[in-house]
Amino acid sequence: TGVLEFSTSGGRHGYLRSHWREGRRKSLEGLLGSFIVGLIEISHEVRLEREEDQRRREQEAERKRLEAEEQKREAKEAERVRFLRGQLRDRRLAHEIRLYVAEVQTVLDDAGLGHIERSELVEHLQWATEYSDRLDPTTRARRSVREGLAELRTKAGPAAAPGALRT
Repeated sequence: TGVLEFSTSGGRHGYLRSHWREGRRKSLEGLLGSFIVGLIEISHEVRLEREEDQRRREQEAERKRLEAEEQKREAKEAERVRFLRGQLRDRRLAHEIRLYVAEVQTVLDDAGLGHIERSELVEHLQWATEYSDRLDPTTRARRSVREGLAELRTKAGPAAAPGALRT
């Protein structure tokens, strides 16, 4: 009759026996025990391979998660730096505007024109001062703190301890 054989495939278990063949010296019945032991060994090896693959996938997912977290932190840091630089740029410009206004006012005072109340130049200087206050982040912060303290004083009422919430 024909020759009967068993074989397995699909794993990375090359060192394990994966082929059983009936021959002149070995009958199918004589190979069954070896075949079953081989199947058990292969199934164990396949399970270990799957566990190792799963561990690698989990490690890769964790690496990607940590990498994404780091990129998010870096992006947040970059945004903070941009914001801070913008605030510093605005503060420097507000300071330069104040210096300009003070210098022009000194020129007017030295010329005896400091008393002029309504002129385009005086209106321009007033506007420039107000603009520098709107521009300067420290002025905005001071105003916000003052408003917050005023609100707290209002809520505290006249029963507040003397000297509490002093500016």
